[in-house]
Amino acid sequence: MGCTSISKSRKLACNSGMGGVKAVGVAPYDSLKRLSVSGSGVTALATVYSGSTIARLELKNTTVNYLETATAGGDNRSVSVVGDIPCVFNVATGTDLETANLIKELLKGEVVLFIEKNDGTIVAAGSQLGAQAITITDQTGGAIADLNGFTVTFHTEEPDFSRNYLLTSAALVDYATAIKPYV
Repeated sequence: MGCTSISKSRKLACNSGMGGVKAVGVAPYDSLKRLSVSGSGVTALATVYSGSTIARLELKNTTVNYLETATAGGDNRSVSVVGDIPCVFNVATGTDLETANLIKELLKGEVVLFIEKNDGTIVAAGSQLGAQAITITDQTGGAIADLNGFTVTFHTEEPDFSRNYLLTSAALVDYATAIKPYV
């Protein structure tokens, strides 16, 4: 591995885009079917995720944030990127059991998350080593504006940042095709 090489200077962006996450796509993780990237990001999903394999779950608020931290190992310069995203799901009137069953499914194994950001981009997290639901909090709320629902925190440990797994236009079409229907 060579020394650090930064090829150009960079100006401050005029507008960094709207922050936050509006939805997550949840798909089963399979270590034998990993997403691959090119210089422009993920160019195809169809070989891994075909029709009706991704559940799209809308989130309650706009303050959901996927936080990733990279750590370089001093001995061999390996890199580990650890991420956490707390997903807030509200419970609609009369859907207590249905929502509870959905949330229990998220605890059953590793998944791949497709994080739909408010700026219109979608990135894959956990596509290489899987993501796991590590905590789930159920709350009824005590006031009118309080959350009546679940907060599910997913944890990832990947070799790269999720921004490397940005879905390109062709992959976005594959993603739309793979989303399970709303019921």
